[in-house]
Amino acid sequence: MKKIERKGFNSRREMDVIDALNEVRMLNRRLGNVDHDKLIDDTLDRHKIEEKEENGEQAELSKSLHSSVIGKEADTESEGITEPLTD
Repeated sequence: MKKIERKGFNSRREMDVIDALNEVRMLNRRLGNVDHDKLIDDTLDRHKIEEKEENGEQAELSKSLHSSVIGKEADTESEGITEPLTD
């Protein structure tokens, strides 16, 4: 009886090892199909595009703030207020 139990245990163990090896093989196939250089280039390109967009948004914000400050200064000068604006 012990011999049959050992044989069953060994068979299950072998099947688990075979399953694990198959998983590793599948993972290697998926990773083997990845072009790492292209992946890095794509990531860098996306980063550059995001950076340009962010800089453009900052420039627009800066222009709008500058124009609003200039507009406030012009309004205060026309009203006769001579003290500087402080926030």
